[in-house]
Amino acid sequence: MLDYALIFGRWGFPELGIVGAGIATVAAGAFSFFLFLAILAGGNTNRSYHTMKGWRFDRDLFVRLLRYGFPSGVQFFLEIAGFTGFVLVVGRLGTASLAATNIAFNINTLAFMPMIGFGIAISVLVGQYLGSDRPGLAQAATYSDFHLTLAYMIAIAAAYVLVPDIFVAPFAHNADPQSFGEIYGYAVILLRFVAVYSLFDAMNIIFCSAIKGAGDTRYVMFVTVLLSVFVLIVPVYLIVEVLELGLMLAWVLATAYVTLLGVIFICGFSAVNGKICASSSRRFPCRCRHRSRGRPSWDGCRNCRRGFGSRNSDPSSLFELRRGKMRPSTSSPR
Repeated sequence: MLDYALIFGRWGFPELGIVGAGIATVAAGAFSFFLFLAILAGGNTNRSYHTMKGWRFDRDLFVRLLRYGFPSGVQFFLEIAGFTGFVLVVGRLGTASLAATNIAFNINTLAFMPMIGFGIAISVLVGQYLGSDRPGLAQAATYSDFHLTLAYMIAIAAAYVLVPDIFVAPFAHNADPQSFGEIYGYAVILLRFVAVYSLFDAMNIIFCSAIKGAGDTRYVMFVTVLLSVFVLIVPVYLIVEVLELGLMLAWVLATAYVTLLGVIFICGFSAVNGKICASSSRRFPCRCRHRSRGRPSWDGCRNCRRGFGSRNSDPSSLFELRRGKMRPSTSSPR
């Protein structure tokens, strides 16, 4: 609402254009910060969770935060930087190509932003379930989350292909009909690319978040670095600047980039979860003394569905176990 008011000068605000958009963005960020600070310091939250008691610097905790948080931050930065570089290179093809690309990415936020929320949720759940040594439940929650996002993405992708006018028409407001005609034609075609890679983007976001929830943030960072450089940025630059093959082939590479991310992360999650499940079942056999054959299908024994012994494990220790830095305990369950 503040964007609309400051850009176009509505409701008594001055008409500031792009400057107004910047002011509104900064104001929204500042408002969010102070709102969440008030919630953390507020009565019920502070009384229940003691959120204001941990303000002193803790070196060990800070090192752990850097260990798991820094690769995750690098991954997010590189993903944004990769698409920013893609837009900059595509902009060399002309105004119509640049405008159509920006329109397609803006429309893609309708599909992208809800999946970010699902990704944050599954990252938290996977961390909690692995921390309580319930990898089977972490797997079930991840695939349930993926099924929800995939159903949403199928519906959005179908709308992109079948009724693209609904999404593109708002961008034609106050535009010159003659000059917007070429942009419109490009945008409709690019939405088909978005429809294809959005399905794989659901895999990318959900399983990437699940892997980060399991503590393997370095794997996510390395995959993003390699694909951003060698699938997105460098090949797109060669296609546009050196080979001059045009907009559509550049978007083929962008689609391939997102598709590869989704496939690699779902394979990575399957490997992570399988090894953690196997390690957990070796360390903590079922309390009912049933002998579970193979990997547990749920949170514990296949026979009684009871959980394994540990309930206080640290997800980072499970991650270290998976990487071979710890040996599973052969002790009896507690």
